Amino acid sequence: MKEFGFQWHITNYCNLRCKHCYQNDFSMKEDLDTGTVIDIIHKISDALKDCHISINITGGEPLLRKDLFDVLAVFEELNNIKEYNIITNALPLTKESIDKLERFPKFRQYKISLEDVDLQRNDAIRGRGSFSKCMENYELLKCYSEREKVFMFTLARYNYREVDAMLQFAMDNGADGVILERFVPLGTGALLREQCMKADEWFAVLKDVIAFTRAQMEPEDLLPFKAFHIPSREGEEVKGAYCNLGDEAMALMPNGDVYPCRRFPVVIGNLLRDDFKEIVCKLGAFRHDIEKRLRGKCSVCLVDDCIGCRALVYALTGNLQDEDSQCILKNSE
Repeated sequence: MKEFGFQWHITNYCNLRCKHCYQNDFSMKEDLDTGTVIDIIHKISDALKDCHISINITGGEPLLRKDLFDVLAVFEELNNIKEYNIITNALPLTKESIDKLERFPKFRQYKISLEDVDLQRNDAIRGRGSFSKCMENYELLKCYSEREKVFMFTLARYNYREVDAMLQFAMDNGADGVILERFVPLGTGALLREQCMKADEWFAVLKDVIAFTRAQMEPEDLLPFKAFHIPSREGEEVKGAYCNLGDEAMALMPNGDVYPCRRFPVVIGNLLRDDFKEIVCKLGAFRHDIEKRLRGKCSVCLVDDCIGCRALVYALTGNLQDEDSQCILKNSE
């Protein structure tokens, strides 16, 4: 059965003001009411009856949305929604909210955002006291939740050298793994544009991932992947995330807008007014159009399943088709 996965930014409202954030607005002014959110859930489910749907619920900070548990209850009722995760800074977690989340069988993972394993470096990006409070609540999760717990790090020039420490930190703290993503300068984060990794810095990350996991491969083997999910348990393989542009993924914004991905703020449609099947077709056409018109070394690259990171290219150059400056290949082979 076909898979469809998407990231649902259910609110922009957030308790933090992280310097690298891709948002500009942190209010609730674009939040839809509960009934409209539920209508959207059904609209997606009805249009994708023959798909397995997985959802990453995020924000802003999704745990601050007061009707979150009402929304999750609807997910549980729909057979083709197979699983969902929550991306959170963990600061609003309480024993009560953890207990409520444990009642939802399809809820799989807490994806907990940090910037660094060093308190001072983390708090320099995420705000004073955020590291200590996050880890305090992580201990609550270890005590009261049976769901998987994964740390998420966004890599930029200020923290890319700490990959080994991040992975070891997750193991030492009993996490189920680490997700490594790349910083794209959008929203508030546009002020940190110079912190985007260079190609040699991304190459160093790939070497660190291989060294830590003892994988039998070369950095070039990891070229198609834009992010990584690295498990803490021995024997489990590293999962690389391909570019998800296309008709099997999207980012859904608080006001119903659909982006091809969250770091690619191009509106494909809006679920309040547009037919969702048409939006899915447009998502596929969007990727196909980009693939036909790639420039520079991306236009002649022979690496399978790689079109570079279009979101990063768009943020840095304003052009969808330019070559990816983080690509580690000097020239196409």
